[in-house]
Amino acid sequence: MNPGSKSKAKILLPNSDIILKTNINHMINLRNCRNLIQLKNLLQHQQYYACSKITLSVMLFIIFSLLFLPLAYKRIITD
Repeated sequence: MNPGSKSKAKILLPNSDIILKTNINHMINLRNCRNLIQLKNLLQHQQYYACSKITLSVMLFIIFSLLFLPLAYKRIITD
């Protein structure tokens, strides 16, 4: 082997190591990005369900209020 090829190998090894580290960091960043997207979607679904529960409870309150309003009105009139 001539000395030129060894020096090229020495030069290529650190570069390939940097490229490998960069690729690993890129994959980690992609995984973190996917995890953040999944977390965002999960939080949006939880927010939607919380909002729907509040809406449902308000609707039930209004319905029961309307049902019992005539009874309360009759009681006020008779008293």
